[in-house]
Amino acid sequence: MRAGPGLRWWAPGDWNAFFGLALDNLSLFVILSGLLIGVFGFPSDLVLRVMVPGTAVGVLLGDLAYTWLAVRLMRRTGRSDVTAMPFGIDTPSLFGMVFGVLGPAILLTHDPILAWKIGMGVTVAMGVIKLGLAFAGDWVRRLVPRAALLGSIAGVAVLLIAFLPALRIFADPLVGVVSLTVLLVALVGGRRLPGGVPGALGAVLAGTAVPFALATVVGGIDNTESAIVAGDEYRTRDILLTEALATIAAGCCGGVVQNTPYIGHPAYKAMGARAGYTLATGLLIGVGAAIGVVALLVHLLPDAAVAPILVFVGLQITAQAFLASPARHAPAVALAFLPAVAALVLIQGNMLLGSVGKSAADLAGEGRAMWSTLLVLGNGFILTALLWGSALVAIIERRLPVAGAVLAIAAVATLFGLIHSPLPDGAVFWPWAIASSAPHTLAAAYGVAGALLVLLGRGDR
Repeated sequence: MRAGPGLRWWAPGDWNAFFGLALDNLSLFVILSGLLIGVFGFPSDLVLRVMVPGTAVGVLLGDLAYTWLAVRLMRRTGRSDVTAMPFGIDTPSLFGMVFGVLGPAILLTHDPILAWKIGMGVTVAMGVIKLGLAFAGDWVRRLVPRAALLGSIAGVAVLLIAFLPALRIFADPLVGVVSLTVLLVALVGGRRLPGGVPGALGAVLAGTAVPFALATVVGGIDNTESAIVAGDEYRTRDILLTEALATIAAGCCGGVVQNTPYIGHPAYKAMGARAGYTLATGLLIGVGAAIGVVALLVHLLPDAAVAPILVFVGLQITAQAFLASPARHAPAVALAFLPAVAALVLIQGNMLLGSVGKSAADLAGEGRAMWSTLLVLGNGFILTALLWGSALVAIIERRLPVAGAVLAIAAVATLFGLIHSPLPDGAVFWPWAIASSAPHTLAAAYGVAGALLVLLGRGDR
């Protein structure tokens, strides 16, 4: 099948990309199922036969739409090297839904069906919100500096996508280190594996063979910018509309996690992928979940064998953030990492506390104070990273009034919990309806800092 005369929509690199994207999604299904069943006691039938297939519907629809967008771009430009945007389950919101919505709901009601329905409702609501914001995506992408856009997803890449899987690698090093080595040799070193086996598949096979022998509305904007930097000029509105509609469909079909474009586009393009890998992934995840194949793979695939693929994707994205931004903006890229560090600690902390039947509410003294600080820094971390990165770029360019205006926006966002929410689930709120003083204090700090920048800027003139 061809996208047009002489334009192929499938290339050998699609094999690597397919295994990478499909296993990435499958690893997240493993995490979702393990947390819901193992930590919060949801019935396995409800999770594997209802929640997983429902969530997979969104993956299917999104990947099909992104395949079509890639083929359309290929035909419009006459280029044969167009790579489809990767699509799948949103990693940060997976943990947010589990620990902020589904887990608390079942602990409060002791009714898994009711908790599942609450999760569906929240998922649909997120999709509706994203639908409303989709039409502003192109404007935001043009307004925000590239260092801020790419820096915010680089923080996600190196910490949530690369570092968390690295923990799984070293938790089972006999599997994980072998897989990582094979993957790096094939995809980073460019070494052809015996028999022409795709690097991503070879890494998983190498790692999986061991245990058998011994007995996975801001992110979308960032990702579109990432794809454009890599050479594929997608329209942000199309990307976000697909994300929104797929999320709504997933929630309506029983899914409990929103879908999103993945931040691995440069990595999949580096593999030589075109549009075939998203089509194949969508069919595997969507159809496979419906007939039970995904549930089977969830049980069979070792985490440590899948994790190296995520490490590779994270490394590619992080490298792109620095290389595609002006060298003088590198500090802004690095600054954007910090909120993601807090989000990482929150995710791991919640998992550790949940494993012993505890929650953050059980902390006291210094531990409780530190957790509150992590919440404030980590909640809304992608938007925080965008604002911090944008302000620092303006400072580097000696546009201090612009930096002050960015901090003023941060102050307003803080008052409503869009960033720095002190609530455990990161929810938004009205400024007068929050008991914590943290939002008001932080907003005041942003306001003072912004005013100082404006005054300094006037002094320079």
